[in-house]
Amino acid sequence: MADPSSIPIEELARIPAPGTSAPVAVAFRPGPGEADSPPLVTYLLAPPDSLDRELHALDPATGETRRFLEPPGAGVREEALSREEQLRRERQREMGLGISRYAWAESAPVLMLPQPDGVWLADADGANVRRAVEGPVLDPQLSPDGRRVAYVRDGELWVDDRRFTHDADPANAGTNGLAEFIAQEEMGRSEGFWVSPDGTLVAYEQADEGHIPIYPIVHQGTAEWSVEEHRYPFPGK
Repeated sequence: MADPSSIPIEELARIPAPGTSAPVAVAFRPGPGEADSPPLVTYLLAPPDSLDRELHALDPATGETRRFLEPPGAGVREEALSREEQLRRERQREMGLGISRYAWAESAPVLMLPQPDGVWLADADGANVRRAVEGPVLDPQLSPDGRRVAYVRDGELWVDDRRFTHDADPANAGTNGLAEFIAQEEMGRSEGFWVSPDGTLVAYEQADEGHIPIYPIVHQGTAEWSVEEHRYPFPGK
């Protein structure tokens, strides 16, 4: 008989590790706290042994919990993400699937759910789920009043269906509204733009990494090896 206190090597190597399922991204739903919108705590939770997260809710008055919202469509899947989004997730140490992130508007009961096929919005009760932005985008953010969605597409800053910048050069590492590698990896700042409290102004970063040498990373772990190129700021370069 196997020693029940031993842990098989397969258990040590798999993700998520045993016993690590726990709520993440805990937030209060904004609202007046009236009968139609009582206080509610929301959070992401995956079943044991899974990375597929769903949005759950806790009623502080009763202590009851419930599944608040399932991922719209197929949910977040690694194979459906752009390479840029995969890299951003790596820098943020994000491995969650399904609903990998969500955000409430600061002053309105509007919920944002970024997905590979666009940005989805929902009402305070998780109903009326609709896609507000079509197609893959980077770093979507809700305006404080929940009426606008700002995001980056092809290195340019957009708000809803309006393009705000026009001078990016992604082919040569020039972008608007995206945090550069150093900010993401070394400074812990993933945002490259910021919406004003009244939702009327957007401050954004313009980054140009074209002068940074390209560093090749060779992947040899499969039958067909590949080379991945990054602009990595080595000291002295």
